[in-house]
Amino acid sequence: NGQAQSAILVSDKPGDQYYESSALAGSGIFVSFKDNSSGSYNVYGQRISFAGNLDFGSSGVAIAGGAGDQQESSVAYDPDEDEALVCYESPNGEETDIHCNAINLSNSEVGSQITISEHNYNQNNPYVYWSGHSFLISWEDGRNSTNSSPEQDIYFQEVKNGGAILSNGGVPLSLADSKQEHPIISQYSESSFVIIWEDYRSTGKEFCANLY
Repeated sequence: NGQAQSAILVSDKPGDQYYESSALAGSGIFVSFKDNSSGSYNVYGQRISFAGNLDFGSSGVAIAGGAGDQQESSVAYDPDEDEALVCYESPNGEETDIHCNAINLSNSEVGSQITISEHNYNQNNPYVYWSGHSFLISWEDGRNSTNSSPEQDIYFQEVKNGGAILSNGGVPLSLADSKQEHPIISQYSESSFVIIWEDYRSTGKEFCANLY
């Protein structure tokens, strides 16, 4: 009716919660957020039905936790399996890796952790997209860095049936000098997809893209 509705409390956990990502998911919207009730940030999820109800209780469902901060999550939804895939940064000592977990939205069951990249140096800022038959994931990756020459490149992985398809922690989309960051994925045509990122190979920021 064009009128604003009352706000919905997505999680009543005692710590701080911060929105990270969301996707249309069947009968509602699935939201991923980080929460620091444990003293460090963990990734949680919640589905809000179009009627305004919470599918996973008043606190949401825990997706990723442990020592250090799990954060920067991205989510996509598989309508065939009523399943969301949540990808996030996970600490590994002084560095960060990329992992994912699938969650069955019919019963809130969280699947085993899927390793996307655990290479040296940092992997950050994942973006996940449902292609219609698999999950496509892109992220910032520092594996080609040295102590004297830090690098930040764009890498890509595909996940299907609960596992990563491409070997060696994904494949590079851009290995240009300087940094590449903030990748996003979108449909390009019926059977191809475009990955776009910010690129600093020249003297200033520009945008580049790659087709898959």
